[in-house]
Amino acid sequence: MFIGVSGPDLISEEMLASMAPRPVVFALSNPVPEIRPEVAFRVRNDMVMATGRSDYPNQVNNVLGFPFIFRGALDVRASRINEDMQIATVNALRALTHEPVPRSVLDAYGLERLEFGPDYIIPKPLDPRLKREDPNRRWRRRRLNRGWPGPPTPPTTPLSERHPRGCLALFPRRDCR
Repeated sequence: MFIGVSGPDLISEEMLASMAPRPVVFALSNPVPEIRPEVAFRVRNDMVMATGRSDYPNQVNNVLGFPFIFRGALDVRASRINEDMQIATVNALRALTHEPVPRSVLDAYGLERLEFGPDYIIPKPLDPRLKREDPNRRWRRRRLNRGWPGPPTPPTTPLSERHPRGCLALFPRRDCR
């Protein structure tokens, strides 16, 4: 496995060829990844590859995770984002890749079909299911088991009612009670 967040064109063809069978390569340097997919696939055809770019399959982008994480934190009145919350978010995103992809997503990306596999391990940023998916239900279950603060707040509750005096629970040093 390779996870890069460093700089452009740092992984050579020889380095990639020396990896074990079926490597996972996340070349996330942006705008130029550590190894470009067209170069990588000339060397290997057995890998799963992701980049930070929208013009390649499997774009790793914070636009996928942050709405889930912050929405969930507000809904359970969490004062910090912990590893359980991050894992629940990742699991919600992963689950989407195993569902049929809406026609609107296929049209937006000029595709005829898209299903879970080496070219689709991460939902596309324009997927409308990202707005409806509720990873927070997993957070609510975990909140009960882990002692997270406060009752879950319905997503339709205005922020002003969720957090009196305009206090956001993401800032633990402020008095939110």
